[in-house]
Amino acid sequence: MRVSFLLLAGTGLALSGCVGRTSTSVKNAAVSSKKPGKSGTATQSSPPLLKPKPGAKFSKNGLAVLTWHRIAERPDQYTVTPPAKFADELAFLHEEGANVMRLEDAVRMVKAGQPLPERAVALGFDDGFKSCYTEVFPLLKRYNWPATLYIYPDWISTGAGALTWDELKEMQKSGLVDVQSHTMGHPDLVRMRPKHGMNYEQRLRHELFDSKKTIETKLGTKVTQLAYPYGFYNKHIMAETQKAGYDSAWTVNAAPFRARFGKGETWMSLPRYLIYRNTKIDRFTRYAFGKPLDVSRAYPAANSTITNPVPTISVRIDEAVDPRSVQMRLAIIQKVNAKYNPKTRVLSYTPMEELREGTWTVSISARDKKGQQKTAAWAFVIKSPDSAATLDSPNATP
Repeated sequence: MRVSFLLLAGTGLALSGCVGRTSTSVKNAAVSSKKPGKSGTATQSSPPLLKPKPGAKFSKNGLAVLTWHRIAERPDQYTVTPPAKFADELAFLHEEGANVMRLEDAVRMVKAGQPLPERAVALGFDDGFKSCYTEVFPLLKRYNWPATLYIYPDWISTGAGALTWDELKEMQKSGLVDVQSHTMGHPDLVRMRPKHGMNYEQRLRHELFDSKKTIETKLGTKVTQLAYPYGFYNKHIMAETQKAGYDSAWTVNAAPFRARFGKGETWMSLPRYLIYRNTKIDRFTRYAFGKPLDVSRAYPAANSTITNPVPTISVRIDEAVDPRSVQMRLAIIQKVNAKYNPKTRVLSYTPMEELREGTWTVSISARDKKGQQKTAAWAFVIKSPDSAATLDSPNATP
C-alpha cells in the first residue's frame, strides 16, 4: 500500500469556523429590509463583482492562507491549538522553506499579474484572542514573519481573553502584523436577525461598514480585507462587502489562493485553510505545500509503535527526484545524515544514539524533475519493551 504521507503527526500536529473561541529532540446605513436567502443565493440584483484583469499573466503557484484561532491549552475546544503544537507548525514551515508573505502583498501581486513565490504561505488569526499577543507575536518576531489578524471591534479590550487596542497598536507598529475586519460583532451574516432597532440590511451595513471605520479610526490604518464570521456568506453579502470598500474577502473554503480563480471564486470569496488542534501533519503539509512527495514503504510505519530505540528509518521515493536535493529530518528541525540510493530510490538513516521514548516525526523533502520542492512526513512512537508489555497486558490500566 502506498504511503504518500505528509503528517506533522509526530508532534501531535493535527489542523472550521470560528467559535465564541513540542518540539521533540534526540536523546540529550438603511436600505431594503429584505433578508438574503440561503448561502450562495442573491435576493436582489448586485453589481458585478471584482475579478482579475483579463489578459494578466498569472503564476501557477498558489498561496496557502493558513488560519488559526486561539493558541492555548483547551482540549475541550477543537479550534484552540496548543502552544507547543503551534510552535511546531511554524518550525515546520521554517524548516521546509516556506515563503511566508503578507497577505495584502499577495493580493496586490495577483491583481497586478505578478508571480507568487514558490511555497508561498500567509498566516492568519481570527477573532482577536489575547494569545495573538502572548503566544503568536513572539514567534512572528523570532522568524520575522508577517501575519494578518481579523478582529471584531465589539470584543476588543472587553476582557481577559481579548486583545486590547494598545496591544494591537504595538503589534501593528512592529511592521509584522496587519489588522483587518471580522465584522463588528461576529454574527452569522446570512442568518442574523434585526437587533438594536436595526433591520437586517441596516445591521449588515453596520457589521461591514462600522467595523472597517472603527479599526481605521483606532489604529490609523486602512482596512482592505474582511473575513466572514463562520465562513458564512452569499452573493448579496459579497456585493455589500464590495460596496463597503473591501478589496478582498475571505471564506473558510479549503483551497489555495490562486491567480486563476476556481469555480465560483471572486475577490469577495477567497479561500483559506483552517488549522485545528487535531490537524495532523499530513493534512497540514498538504495545506501548506500542496501535492506531497510520493513515497511508500516507510519504516517505522506511520502511526506504528516500536521498541527498538535505534531503528533504521527508511522510505522509498516513488517519483523521479534530484538525488542531491534529498533530505531527511527528525523532530521537525533536526537534519540528519541520511543516505539516498538513486538505484533503489530508498532513503535511510540509522541514529548514532538511542532515540528517547515518545512520538517522532520524520519529514523528507526533495526536488522533482521539474525543480519543484516537495515534502512528505509521517510519525511513529518508541516505547521501552517494559512499557510496551505493560500496555499489552490484560490487567493494564487504560
